[in-house]
Amino acid sequence: MTRRRCQPVRPARASRGHLSAGVVIAATLSALVAACSSSPAADPTTHQATKVAVHPTPTKTTQTSPPPTEPNPPAAPKAGACRRLAYRDISHYSNAASPVPCSSRHTAYTFAIKQLPRNVVPGVSIGNKSIQQAAATTCRNSFRVFIGGDPAQRALSRLTVTYFLPDQRGFDLGARWIRCDVIALQGPNALGPLPPGNPHDLLNRSTALHSYGVCAAGDPGAAGSRLLMCTQPHAYRAVVALRLGTDKQRYPGLKVTRDAGQQRCRSYLSNTLGLLGGYTFAWTYPTVNDWRSGQRFGYCWRKTPH
Repeated sequence: MTRRRCQPVRPARASRGHLSAGVVIAATLSALVAACSSSPAADPTTHQATKVAVHPTPTKTTQTSPPPTEPNPPAAPKAGACRRLAYRDISHYSNAASPVPCSSRHTAYTFAIKQLPRNVVPGVSIGNKSIQQAAATTCRNSFRVFIGGDPAQRALSRLTVTYFLPDQRGFDLGARWIRCDVIALQGPNALGPLPPGNPHDLLNRSTALHSYGVCAAGDPGAAGSRLLMCTQPHAYRAVVALRLGTDKQRYPGLKVTRDAGQQRCRSYLSNTLGLLGGYTFAWTYPTVNDWRSGQRFGYCWRKTPH
């Protein structure tokens, strides 16, 4: 089965806490050409003693079929459909899972059907890097508008986006659609359930991060610590994501990302949340490589009281 090398589109990772916040239908037509001939018997004609058999000229009829027609490209899926996907499904270029009622348990919601750029060259693989980047960028941009919230809220969420393309056969026939799906990363290798119905503007709801926020099993940034949806048992919850620079800014260095960031985290806990003591917190921040991949947020964590 064809797989995409990249993981599904999700918010960039922060180091130390490693926050994470791309059927071949064989349609063949056989032309059956049947030829038939008729040789009707003729009554013989007799002249005196000589018998001469007279046979009419046989008539040959040939039955022909119309020339084969090219199969139509597969129809695009519909927005508003829900599906039960497994984590392994999101590493595939294509997906043919059948929709399920959105009132039932589901792990993916198709929020948009988009089109690849018109300049896509026919005959290339759907795994082509340019095609994958175009699909990822298109769905990522649409996701920001659809799911709501500001950049900091989206960074604090385990809600993210994945995408699917037609299978290679459908692509070769001319299908150019992109299916954009909302998913929730419940754990390192598991998808979580989405709320019933349409999750449009979900991050504009005041309670969304209670369930879909970023939590950690273990100390954030420690080896073996796992990121989870906050509905799962956890040790820490990310309470705020703090921007450390603009999109075009170069990496500002550890004095900004580590030292100043940690002080900003402490101030947030005391001044905004009103915590004066008796709590444990952690601060995770992006490395140079994280910064190059687009991560601009550090994460302020509070240990969950038991």
